[in-house]
Amino acid sequence: VGLIVAVGLEKLAERIISLSNSKSIIKSISFEKSDRDRSEIMTRAPSIDKAKQILGYKPKISLDEGIKKVIKKKIQEIS
Repeated sequence: VGLIVAVGLEKLAERIISLSNSKSIIKSISFEKSDRDRSEIMTRAPSIDKAKQILGYKPKISLDEGIKKVIKKKIQEIS
């Protein structure tokens, strides 16, 4: 489900690196050098408004909490 506030991919990657204490480096490449087609959506910002209205949805955890849970689960899977 989408977030209340849009987060760009670079910022999301930075948060994942920070929360996982990773030493990974983000490498950006130009759109022209990527394998993406121009017809693809360049910016995506899913909205939770419809889920709120129809289903009464409310986020239970923050993005950072969700990232931490995924990191913990993945560490358990590889241990």
